Amino acid sequence: MIVTIQVENQRDFQWLLPFLEALKQNTSLKVEVKANGTERDWDEKLEDFFRFIEQRAVRVPKVERLTRDQLNER
Repeated sequence: MIVTIQVENQRDFQWLLPFLEALKQNTSLKVEVKANGTERDWDEKLEDFFRFIEQRAVRVPKVERLTRDQLNER
């Protein structure tokens, strides 16, 4: 028997882990855990963003803050 469980985050996986280990020890069960993709996708997107920044970064000599009056003019 193969049981597939989709886990949404690491906290849920940690909660479920003792139960899965007990199942593995007492049966011939094969356990397959799939991440829902939210955390993994977020990490991949974040890494892609950092790579994008490294490849296309542009130095700005000076950042000037606008005053309240200048902001209101816009």
